[in-house]
Amino acid sequence: MRTYYFVLGLTFFYHCHGAMAVNDIEPGKEFYTAVRAENPIVLDGDLSEWPGTNVVTNPKFYIPKFTGNNPFAGGELVYFETFRDGDWTGFDDHSSEIQIVYNDDYVYLGVVVTDEYHENAAHSAWNGDSIQLMIADAERETQVALYNYALGGVENALGEIIIQHEARPGNSADTEAIVLRDSDAKRTTYEVCLPKEALALDELSRGVQFGMSILTNDGDEFSPGETGWGELGPQAIVFGRSAQETALITLGPVPVALNIRPARDPVDENTSVQMLGQAVFSDGTLAALTGSELSWHQIEGPIATIDGDGNTILMEVDDDTRATVVGSYRNVRSSVSFTASDVRASLSLSDQSVDSDRDGQSDTLEKLTGYDENDATDFFGYRLENDIDGTILELSQVIPGTQYIIESSTDARIYRKVATISPHQVETHFRFRSRLPLERKKLYRIRLTPANIAQ
Repeated sequence: MRTYYFVLGLTFFYHCHGAMAVNDIEPGKEFYTAVRAENPIVLDGDLSEWPGTNVVTNPKFYIPKFTGNNPFAGGELVYFETFRDGDWTGFDDHSSEIQIVYNDDYVYLGVVVTDEYHENAAHSAWNGDSIQLMIADAERETQVALYNYALGGVENALGEIIIQHEARPGNSADTEAIVLRDSDAKRTTYEVCLPKEALALDELSRGVQFGMSILTNDGDEFSPGETGWGELGPQAIVFGRSAQETALITLGPVPVALNIRPARDPVDENTSVQMLGQAVFSDGTLAALTGSELSWHQIEGPIATIDGDGNTILMEVDDDTRATVVGSYRNVRSSVSFTASDVRASLSLSDQSVDSDRDGQSDTLEKLTGYDENDATDFFGYRLENDIDGTILELSQVIPGTQYIIESSTDARIYRKVATISPHQVETHFRFRSRLPLERKKLYRIRLTPANIAQ
């Protein structure tokens, strides 16, 4: 039922109150921020031009597979997992440092592996010293690509660089890589260039996300072939492909806070409003976001729909009502509440926006309540008087068929009905006396439903 409020006496203030992935990667290292490369990256096996920031060193992972997300599964957090007759004697046997950077067109991966002996007698893309990559979508639900890189041969008899595109998006550009072995330092550097198409991405800009697993295979002089592995999210590749086991890579700087709002507040009932956002990034910069860049969810309130672009359609309300939505952007969430406004409610007797007949009542108020906005004599009148016995409220020129409900409040928050004019009565004059003590009466208002809808 549509109602309109007219405040009598004092001013009336109306106010209504209306998952993060878990996998086998070491806690704290599942989420990685790739920094933008300030200098051109040259594929030469020398990472000196790289920023050198956010280096991941020897990340751990849980074994057996799928035990990291179950504290009761008895999983073990390790640096390296042996396979077949392999062993691991410590960081000199196998350890690593990982960096990821990007520019407008490419993502670059730099991996430096310390290994006392280079073994890839099979000249294989994976069966011996090598690295394997899985690329997944941002939700880490679907595999996008599998890329393998290796240096054939063995220590003191090194062979050719091996690049294998085991699986990749259709029509994607080739990846490139340099693998350089420093036998004296016992280090192998893998420098890989991944075009954005090889990641199934349209652009490389801050906030863009994708999943990546980096597995470094290890073979030993007396145990050739793939005899163990380590690094960031290897469980995505071994013992069956599992996209959910990849690390989440975010092109930095990363958003750390999110502010969302409707384009206007309050918002009229039965209308639509565009939701907007602003992200705060880890480097202190701000970015305005369009509605389509966020994910939206309704929490409560009179919201009919909210689409993927953040366009929100409100339902009809009987009174001003709070609505709440949640927006999310790159794993950062925020909520906002705003008012769905009853467009014909809460019209005060002091509303002077447009008053054609200069009777002190706005044209909008008079039109909506059945009075002539061009006739200064045509509007319901009232007389409010206090005495020691209570309060007298007298209405005149009431419209037959319209419902008038008299309500009172002592705190401007909670109103209680004290009298009603029935919509079927035809009186044009009405009077009542409140029997409550005068000191308890603070505010009165009239709740009015026009005759055409007071059925």
